[in-house]
Amino acid sequence: GTGMTGQGSVIQTRDHAFLMSVFRSVVRDRTTTITASELQRALANGTWKPFSEDLVNMMVKLFDRNFDGCIDFEEFVCLWHHITEWINVFKSEPPTFASGDRLNKTELQSAFMQLNFRLSLGLCHVMIRRFDQSGDNRINVADFVRLCIILQYATEAFKTFDTGQVGQAKITYDQFLTTMFKMAR
Repeated sequence: GTGMTGQGSVIQTRDHAFLMSVFRSVVRDRTTTITASELQRALANGTWKPFSEDLVNMMVKLFDRNFDGCIDFEEFVCLWHHITEWINVFKSEPPTFASGDRLNKTELQSAFMQLNFRLSLGLCHVMIRRFDQSGDNRINVADFVRLCIILQYATEAFKTFDTGQVGQAKITYDQFLTTMFKMAR
């Protein structure tokens, strides 16, 4: 699901031990938090190809619940489980002919539906046009994770204005800009 509360709070002991070992492998000076660069190494040590520095900074911004600029173990567990879910959804989309490990707009829409994001095909097209790095109207897994982070943040921000939880909100221009700038680097 898209909600972050409770995600990762119930993990198997084996998973907990594995995540603790990954987390501790990059912790400096016996601290209880990791920086963005340490997170980047932890994710690469974990099982994934290294994510870009920019993408890792986005992850810290989304999952750093106490706003200290670092990730503690609980935040790391939550982040890990979300990334795992996102990558598994990305990989579960049956690729179209010759698409390899990249999603087109229809596959992207389907993947987002699996994550409970109900997005129009038109919006998925805009997303692909914005994040397609090779010009073939497809996105790779790193860009899918980036889009999931943006959607997660935007959804959380929207919910603060959608007081009736009906999928509509009335916000001022100032509130809109404040929200946008919080999302910006």
